[in-house]
Amino acid sequence: MKSPLERRLIAALDAATSPDQRALLLAELGGYWARAGEADRAEKARITLRNEFGDYRNPRVSVLIIVLEALQAYYGELSPLARDRMLRASLLSKGFRDPGLIALTSAWMAHIEFNHARFDSMVLELTCATQALQDLSLDRGFAPCRIALTLGDANLIAGLPSVAQSWYDIARREANAIGDHAAIGAMTYNRAALRVARARFDDLAEVDSGIDRSLLRVDVDSAINYQTAAQLRSLEHLLTTARASLFILQGRFDQAALVIPQLLTAEEVPNPSVQRLLLEADLALAFAKLQRFEEARKYVESCAKTYADVISIPDDDQCLIASSVSEAARLCGLLDVCKPWTAQLAGAVERHAQLCSKLAEKLTNFPPPARAGSD
Repeated sequence: MKSPLERRLIAALDAATSPDQRALLLAELGGYWARAGEADRAEKARITLRNEFGDYRNPRVSVLIIVLEALQAYYGELSPLARDRMLRASLLSKGFRDPGLIALTSAWMAHIEFNHARFDSMVLELTCATQALQDLSLDRGFAPCRIALTLGDANLIAGLPSVAQSWYDIARREANAIGDHAAIGAMTYNRAALRVARARFDDLAEVDSGIDRSLLRVDVDSAINYQTAAQLRSLEHLLTTARASLFILQGRFDQAALVIPQLLTAEEVPNPSVQRLLLEADLALAFAKLQRFEEARKYVESCAKTYADVISIPDDDQCLIASSVSEAARLCGLLDVCKPWTAQLAGAVERHAQLCSKLAEKLTNFPPPARAGSD
């Protein structure tokens, strides 16, 4: 099912006669396909654009090609290349002094920096994006939606779920206004996954950020149902990972032991990656809780190897990983393995709690509008 945004871009592309205008529309359409998981169509658009406009004769097209490549890397395999490409696009946009491109690329950079837990840089990019939007009187494009979504995510991580919801309401409103199904899919996934992750951290830190746990299953199911209804493909493995994490939170270890092995064999889950490491840690815990100790030990050992291969692990992920591995090791009688993971857990919880406090303070510079509508 094509979204209104996709249909509108295709119609405009069919009607356009100027090569430059066609290239701009194809780049935007390719970016949507990348976000929606239509990898082959996005790549075909990229190749066409590179063949016809690879000489940088149109600065705006050149920037949007790089944005497309960044989105392909990000949504295709969560590749570090995404940050490099988007940073290049952002720098070029600033060099060209194009407010629309600055707003777009800085909004995306803020999102990427958030996902790498670079919160100081995230705040700078959000500031840059919002300032650029002030110079746009009409076509504000996708940037307001991405800014609101990033602020929703950041407030949720910081333990401010009610403020986060205000920003998610704005993100949904902006996405609906332009008919962007991929953005709504991303919002429903982010909200569900981050609420589950924050609830698990709350348990470890012995705090209560106010997340209604009775609704977590509804959150995850709603995100999965929307993904299916809108025929989006880019978030499937991440949504299933969120469901597995919810099973761990709820103590439904038999369900986690069924779902996680399927994820670990999926091509979409990068190896090595933080996602794979968390899945292995949670599977070790699930097997240990089910008294399948031989299988649990296998994944406890695997976590140590995978951990050494992952370049950077945010503290919130470290909390969940160390918690699952240390408890699995304890249940398996591997006390010498359990101790260092337990120590790592304590350090990660303390660091992330401090980080959340500082992040919450930074986010006061971005209060949601007093009347944030939802639909």
